[in-house]
Amino acid sequence: MKILIADENNAVRYGLAALLEEQNNVRIVGEAATFRGLLLQILEDCPDLILLSWELPGHNDESLMMSMRLICPQVIIVVMSSHPG
Repeated sequence: MKILIADENNAVRYGLAALLEEQNNVRIVGEAATFRGLLLQILEDCPDLILLSWELPGHNDESLMMSMRLICPQVIIVVMSSHPG
């Protein structure tokens, strides 16, 4: 499974990558700290799964999902947030 991690926090990206790389059949294909970086990574290598911080800088809620789906229609997106509720 190809995974892309998109989070504005370096420590979160590093920790998730380190944890996931220990799993069989998992490959981290990229990391992004901004919306623009995320889109560039998706264009470079369409992942199977995106772990996405909802607080990722540089996007508005509506354009984010539509843009990712246009580039990579079959991707699974898991949205993460540090805010309750």
